[in-house]
Amino acid sequence: RNRRRAPSRRRTPATGAHCRLPQPRPSPRREERSVPAMEAEEERAAEAQREKEAGNDAYRKQYLETAVDHYTRGAALDPRDISFLTNRAAAYLLMSKYRECVRDCEEAVERGRELRADNRLLARALSRKAAALLKLAACAADYAPAVRALQQSLAEHYSEDTRHKLDQAETARKEIEERERLDQEAADHHRQRGNELFQRKNYQEATAHYTEAIEKNPNDPRVRIFVYGDYVSYNI
Repeated sequence: RNRRRAPSRRRTPATGAHCRLPQPRPSPRREERSVPAMEAEEERAAEAQREKEAGNDAYRKQYLETAVDHYTRGAALDPRDISFLTNRAAAYLLMSKYRECVRDCEEAVERGRELRADNRLLARALSRKAAALLKLAACAADYAPAVRALQQSLAEHYSEDTRHKLDQAETARKEIEERERLDQEAADHHRQRGNELFQRKNYQEATAHYTEAIEKNPNDPRVRIFVYGDYVSYNI
């Protein structure tokens, strides 16, 4: 019997999921270059931490200038850690350098938001900024900036202490506004009385009332007095 031979089947190379191309191996030179960089970064972070600890120790001992120096060096070594700025702001606050404290806190908040820092750190910076603004407000009689900073701090993270400071700042602001209102009423009274006396040519008493009006409200543009001997000129 003649047997027919079956047709030969050619084997085709595997395709699809069964065909895996060899993956390129990472370049050893690239890994070797990154190791020193990583080690340098870790060393900088460790050095920054040492500066922070030294600054904290100096702060506790009230060596505030020394603490500021340590925090400044730490911030340069690790710019991503905003606690260096808030710690330095705390030292500035105790040194009565209120504007420097406000500057550091504002920078800490701006940088912290860029880095998505913990809200509690941002709240701390804003609360510390408000503490400095409250000191400045006592001299300038303007509590509005401090009130805004405290409100922003509460928005970031609620704190009973911050809430209490906000209540105090708002009370002080209302007291100043009420005092300014009463002073304005008194200034108006003296100005009008001075006008009446001036019309009667009683310049001496008129000058006394105009002077009192200016003392009650120095910023009132309606009263300007210049006394030259017995002559009084005024703008009302």
